[in-house]
This record gives sequence, C-alpha cells and structure tokens, in this order.
Amino acid sequence: MSRVSSFLKGLVIGGGLGLLFAPKSGDELRKELMSKADEAADRAKDASQDLADKGETIVDNVKDTAQTVGNKAKETAKENKEQMEQLAKESADVVKDNVEDTKKELDKADHKKNNSNK
Repeated sequence: MSRVSSFLKGLVIGGGLGLLFAPKSGDELRKELMSKADEAADRAKDASQDLADKGETIVDNVKDTAQTVGNKAKETAKENKEQMEQLAKESADVVKDNVEDTKKELDKADHKKNNSNK
C-alpha cells in the first residue's frame, strides 16, 4: 500500500508543479488542476478497489484451504479411529483365545495330576 500511496503523491505533486510552471491563465490552471486531481482520485479509487478485490480473493482462498484441511483432518481421524477399533477387537480376540488355550492346558495338567495321584 505504501508504494501506491507514494506513487499517487508523486503523481499529484509532479502534475501540480508541471501545471504551475506552464504558461496558462489562473482560471485555466485551476480547471486543469481540478481535472488532474479528479483523475488522481479516480485512479486511487480504482487502485483501492483492485486491492480490496485481491484481498477478498485471498481471504476466500484461505477459507477454502482451511476447510479442505479441516475436512482432511476429520477424515484421517475417522480412519485412524476405525483402525484402532479394529486393532482393539483383534487384540481382544487374541487375548480371549490365549485365555481359552491356557485354561485348556491348565485343565489337562490338572487332569493328569489327578490321574497320577490315584
């Protein structure tokens, strides 16, 4: 914004000096100064609108990117949750099988012990 501001100041000052040193009547000079001032104001307004439009575009792009990243994060979290639930279920099944196998082995050992004591 400071480059645009500096440019506009230079434009106004340069235009004003050029008009002041030109051989014209006071009335013509005032009209030309007003015309140049109006042109400079119009350019400044256009530049301001262009910057505002670019700013809106940037804001929209940032919002879209943030939404995309947020959606991807939710999707990844859901996938991770599902994987963890599946792993927990598989681990529980393995533990259950191991407990059942251990119980069978203990029952066999107990049965052998009881048969050898008879």
